[in-house]
Formats: sequence, structure tokens, C-alpha cells
Amino acid sequence: MNSILAGLPQELPRALFGEFSGKFEHSQNAVGKSNTKKAKIEDVIVLGLKKSVKWNMADPHTGRITIFSGTYSIVTEHDEYYYLLCTVSSKSGNTSMTGKFYLSVPKNGDDITYTDISKMHSYKLKKK
Repeated sequence: MNSILAGLPQELPRALFGEFSGKFEHSQNAVGKSNTKKAKIEDVIVLGLKKSVKWNMADPHTGRITIFSGTYSIVTEHDEYYYLLCTVSSKSGNTSMTGKFYLSVPKNGDDITYTDISKMHSYKLKKK
């Protein structure tokens, strides 16, 4: 067994599986402008047996919904958190992409943090 993974749980505790929701602000800089886009992440579902994760992200201004789905692996366990690396595909209308995201899941608590690795934005989500 890889020594880096030694001692890590094979499955996350059952209490961590469920639905989460939250809001985030995503700032994009255009030429000389600052644009803040507010959106909502909802229905984050973590399924332990299938090691799958999915969530929807809705833009309240345009009504556009992006659907993310993919798999996760347990990256590390540190202090009070598990850190999951997710490889996710997203689809919104005719646009689709693949990316990597982190979910930081507390061992005791009802929130998770979503981080877009490519942009390094982090958003706090609360359990429904």
C-alpha cells in the first residue's frame, strides 16, 4: 500500500453523506472593470459506496443551471477535516467541461467547502 495513503479511512463516515447548499460570489475582472457574479450551489450529493459526487449550480440572474457530476477520492485526513479531490464534468446548455475540485468535509459539522482548483475560489456550503 502507498505509504501516503496508509491510515486513511477507506470510506467516509455515513454522517458526511447527504445534500448541501450554499451561495458564492465569483468575481471576474474585465478591462478596467470588476464584475461580481452571484450564484448558488445546491444539491451537492456525496455517495460513499459509489464514490460519486454531483451538484447543481444556478445563476439567479440568468436562470442558467450547470450540472456537475463525477467521482471523488480521499486525498487526506487532517485535523478535523477530510479533503476529497473530485474529478468532475459539467454541462450547461451546449457547454461542457471537465475540471478538478476539492471538497473539504469536517468530521464533526454540517458544512463543506468547495474549491475550484483551477481558479482557487473557495465557497462554504451548509448541510440542508
